Amino acid sequence: MKGKIVRDKIPLQVPGQYRKCTSDEEILYLARKLVEEGIEFLISLDPVELADVYEVLYEITKRINVDIGELRKQKASEKGNMVNLWCTEEQP
Repeated sequence: MKGKIVRDKIPLQVPGQYRKCTSDEEILYLARKLVEEGIEFLISLDPVELADVYEVLYEITKRINVDIGELRKQKASEKGNMVNLWCTEEQP
């Protein structure tokens, strides 16, 4: 699998070769994009990058028909949330 996904308006603004992703490719491309955007945030710590992370998460949850808010509540009831952050002594 070559290439990467781009936002909807990029093919209209930036010359290049584009094609519509197949439904079988969508989740894999979105998962790769999530990693890419997460790394960009890790490197820059720029809040604007979080909008990209959020956009990708939003599209993944739509496509797999998952209510992320409900999953978040379930996880919080089992393991807590990240309001009070705890660090291990190991390097991240």
